Amino acid sequence: MKILSKEFYRQKMKAFVENEEKWKLFQNASVFVLFGLISLIMSVVNLFTKQGLFTWMTMGFALACLIDLLLLMKKGTYAKVAIILFAI
Repeated sequence: MKILSKEFYRQKMKAFVENEEKWKLFQNASVFVLFGLISLIMSVVNLFTKQGLFTWMTMGFALACLIDLLLLMKKGTYAKVAIILFAI
């Protein structure tokens, strides 16, 4: 099987999606990255518009998303802790 063939990537993606644990981690990581980037952009906008406390709140949320993402990458118990912390 050629590594650059479309069939190779289809089989790899199918195996990835069928593995429920990996798929769940990927979905959570995507959410953490998306929300983290959005809150970071909002922080920069709030900083320029001098929103005060709201700036620090959005920066804190961006930092929380980064911490959750790092915990999620460790897998195992850390991943469960990251998901629970994000829910809170």
